[in-house]
Amino acid sequence: MGNKAGKCKSGSCKVAPDSDEFWWIEVEKTLSPIETCEEFCQRFCTTPDKYNESVQMFHDVIEMGSPEDSAKPYMTRETWLKAIAIEQEGPNAREWGEAIWNCFDTDKNNQLSMNEWLVYDGLRKFGSLEQRVMGSFVLFDPNNDRKIQRDEIEKMMRVARDLSGVKMDEEMFASCLETLIKIFDTDHNGTLELSEAIKAARENPTIAKIFNSCKSWTKNWF
Repeated sequence: MGNKAGKCKSGSCKVAPDSDEFWWIEVEKTLSPIETCEEFCQRFCTTPDKYNESVQMFHDVIEMGSPEDSAKPYMTRETWLKAIAIEQEGPNAREWGEAIWNCFDTDKNNQLSMNEWLVYDGLRKFGSLEQRVMGSFVLFDPNNDRKIQRDEIEKMMRVARDLSGVKMDEEMFASCLETLIKIFDTDHNGTLELSEAIKAARENPTIAKIFNSCKSWTKNWF
């Protein structure tokens, strides 16, 4: 991930490095389906053997589905939810699993192709800090308004708490929520923009550690 200014979709103007517009152009690039091994390796700075492992895992997950679904060349939503054992992970887990699916099913045809899977698997395993923040931001912005509101940050924390198994009473939870908002919401406008999230992750080792966890989106499901 470089800091060179990108171009507007129209190609008629340039955007400032590290601006919100710049990072949303990067989101588009990062979440676009991957067609080849070379593209996988370049996007996530990894090697062909890791690409082959990801392809194999795609087929392994499909085989976890029903006999009918296991014969298909794509992953169904039902197979996905079965593979991540969603029913075992608490009240917020199914919604979280659905959010991940919706993020990476980029053509919204209710099927996860291998090209879409490669983005998911590569990003969670090998993505840069900025790529991980971008992916997480999209997950927690279900209405696609490019801002995360306070209630969405709270939901994010509750999901993280449930999946981690950390015991936390409501008083401690509220305190942690306020601390997180202060770290992220640097312009104090009550909402979180993507550029703020990336800046906070870069400057705060604790936040960076959360995003750099290889299984931060799916605990130990895979």
